[in-house]
Amino acid sequence: MLVVCGGSADAEVLSELGFGRVLITNIDPSYDEEIDAYPCVRADAENLAFRDGEFDLVIVHAGLHHCASPHRALLEMYRVAKKAAIVLEARESLLMRLAVRLGFTNDFELESVTSHGLESGGMRNGPIPNLN
Repeated sequence: MLVVCGGSADAEVLSELGFGRVLITNIDPSYDEEIDAYPCVRADAENLAFRDGEFDLVIVHAGLHHCASPHRALLEMYRVAKKAAIVLEARESLLMRLAVRLGFTNDFELESVTSHGLESGGMRNGPIPNLN
């Protein structure tokens, strides 16, 4: 299994569920030290350096909205997946759009960037906040 835009929460959940062969990728090198349950490598979700159909399953959880081109990242996931690509992206839901419209949350994911000292956490892990 390949996890793109992955982090320690992904590793923890997959480990608790008993998944054995998992490779976690992220563009941010700081995740290399955070994740010890599985191998973690630096990889750009929009340009994966893996062969076509190399992984049975490819997943992303709350990561596509960090990409400059979420569509390109999704196409890359499809390319390297042999059986399935699974996307869990709560930011692109009807409930989130309603929350923005009612003023319960921002159009942009500002808190992700502010919690990283205005240096990272946004689009492509840079200082530009992601669109919700």
